[in-house]
Amino acid sequence: ALQNLCANHEANARRIVEAAGLTGGVDVILSAMLAHETSAGVQGNACAVIRNLSANHAENNKTCNPRIVEAGGVDLLLAAMNTHKTNAYVQEEACGALRNLSANHAENKTRIGEKGGVALVLSAMCAHVTRAGVQEQACGALQNLCANHEANARRIVEAAGLTGGVDVILSAMLAHETSAGVQGNACAVIRNLSANHAENNKTCNPRIVEAGGVDLLLAAMNTHKTNAYVQEEACGALRNLSANHAENKTRIGEKGGVALVLSAMCAHVTRAGVQEQAC
Repeated sequence: ALQNLCANHEANARRIVEAAGLTGGVDVILSAMLAHETSAGVQGNACAVIRNLSANHAENNKTCNPRIVEAGGVDLLLAAMNTHKTNAYVQEEACGALRNLSANHAENKTRIGEKGGVALVLSAMCAHVTRAGVQEQACGALQNLCANHEANARRIVEAAGLTGGVDVILSAMLAHETSAGVQGNACAVIRNLSANHAENNKTCNPRIVEAGGVDLLLAAMNTHKTNAYVQEEACGALRNLSANHAENKTRIGEKGGVALVLSAMCAHVTRAGVQEQAC
């Protein structure tokens, strides 16, 4: 009930967070996770409440997100992912919660990364390849976790026990080419990974290109021409990959990248973000 009551409803989210006569609604939800760690139903729904509470309710986030973290919410989300690896619902909702908690919050990015969150998100993607919802939220989590955070970017690129995080992300793009959510978030991860992390770029950007990343970025732009988010993030990724790299400039140009970037600008004239990244 709570996950639906607070979804896109700031007043109800506030009622949960400020619950009178209780230790606070956040603590009640986290206590349920602690008491019923083997129940996939409890864990999945509780993760969904945390995901919705931690979404962008500007006022709530001043008190709610810090309370989630202070009360051990990150540990409980990661424990749920670790205990219920085969449950797609738990993985999707937990990834969505990590995505929200790490948005524009350096300390939370670090906390989640150091506690093994990056590896668990990538593991979820590998375990649920056919589930677009898992792939979308997992890529969303990765995009926030590695944004302006070199250590988490390195964790993605050097993911142990996997084919490498870059390959996992590109595989998601290949498997879900018609999903704008997956494509947009995956493009955003590539954009953030290929930003100016000096050490990472020695291995990350070449891996993106070698594994077919340029082709997948251009395919996303071509398939989702009317989606401003996909266009903006893909343009941002092409921007980073072509910076000071003659071979990538040539590769992108010869594969039709210039025409697709100009097409994005024409299709989304009113969207400043698209125009900025395209230029």
